Amino acid sequence: MICSVGNVFPKLVKLFQYLVIITVSCFILITLFLALPQTEELIPEEILEERRFDLNIKDEDYWKKEFFLQFEEGTNIRERRETKNIIYQRLRRANVEEIQVKETDVEGSRGLKVIVQTIQDETFIEDLISERGYMELVVPKEDKEAEEDGLDAQMYMRENYKSTGWDREAFRNILIRQLPDEQHNQVYFAIFKEWPQDRGDFANFLREQQGKTIGLAIDGFVRPVQVDQQALEIFAVGLGPDRQNAEFHDIIFNTGVIPANYSNIESNEKTPQIYEIDHIQTTLAIIVSIIILTTYIYFKEKVSTEKIMNLGLCMLLTFSTSFSVLKIYQIPTDLFLLIIAGILTIIFIKMIYLRYKHIRTLTIFSLFTAILMVFLGTGYIIILGQYMIFVILLSIILQVVIRYYFETIKMISK
Repeated sequence: MICSVGNVFPKLVKLFQYLVIITVSCFILITLFLALPQTEELIPEEILEERRFDLNIKDEDYWKKEFFLQFEEGTNIRERRETKNIIYQRLRRANVEEIQVKETDVEGSRGLKVIVQTIQDETFIEDLISERGYMELVVPKEDKEAEEDGLDAQMYMRENYKSTGWDREAFRNILIRQLPDEQHNQVYFAIFKEWPQDRGDFANFLREQQGKTIGLAIDGFVRPVQVDQQALEIFAVGLGPDRQNAEFHDIIFNTGVIPANYSNIESNEKTPQIYEIDHIQTTLAIIVSIIILTTYIYFKEKVSTEKIMNLGLCMLLTFSTSFSVLKIYQIPTDLFLLIIAGILTIIFIKMIYLRYKHIRTLTIFSLFTAILMVFLGTGYIIILGQYMIFVILLSIILQVVIRYYFETIKMISK
């Protein structure tokens, strides 16, 4: 019995090794096939089922506009600077690719010129620029409390309510979360987090309004809110199921209130500046670069054939997997950023193979730099940083897999 078990175990190890080789080989072939340009034309339509499978290049989706925001008379320097900073932060959080916000003269008075180029929804961006974002909780006026609610349009008008003093500054944070409603549908809620010193006063305010309808007023539009028992524990306002609407309120609530009023807003259409790069040429350039680099390293650094094969396959598989992910999930892509990211990726993979003893330091430093790009950058810098985080982690995983892949082949071939 012991002998039979001893004979079975090496066979299981051998079987596992064959499965590893087959699995990794299939993964290499599939990702290479998917990553190559125009391979989607070789896939039967029955498999695609009217889905796009090419690279989702953003060039045709870009639009560009120039906004002129004229301040009202009496707007001071501090208000102008604060308005400029808030608009910039809003556009940055909305993932606008190109942003320019600067003070200028508009029809003889001071104002802001805002230039944006992006693929984001145009109305969404225009609202972020034009809305002040002033928020406060309001209660109906005495002569309106007896009116029948429901379809009454006046319940949405700010003049039918009075202020309570609970505005944006009274809350530490306003979180946007997707939660189930009473019908168990997933909708977005704005959860209000008051300051610790105001917690008691806010709880008393809600108890006074329990069973009544108050309002959340944002720039003159009122959203009625029923104060029930649950609101006494967590005060949350429903925003509906639309994700973009939830994102809009998240940005408006958490980037500050624009202090200046606009006397006039104008906008002009502009021609987007697009870096036209051919997808096929980009792919060929990456492949040629990998071949040239690995050949140069092989003769210059005097590395072994096995190591150079590891290096070349890791580079190739990192790019093929990245392109496959972009195509499968239809992630909007800027080709010129892929070229920059490709160069940085080749440098990183080359360093971790030739300086393997310092792989941990190189990885931590590279990831830290990419994270800084995401959190401190703007526009294209953020996108590049996100892509670099993905390819750095991917290349680290792949280099481990490829090393084991070649070691397994050597063990079987003995």
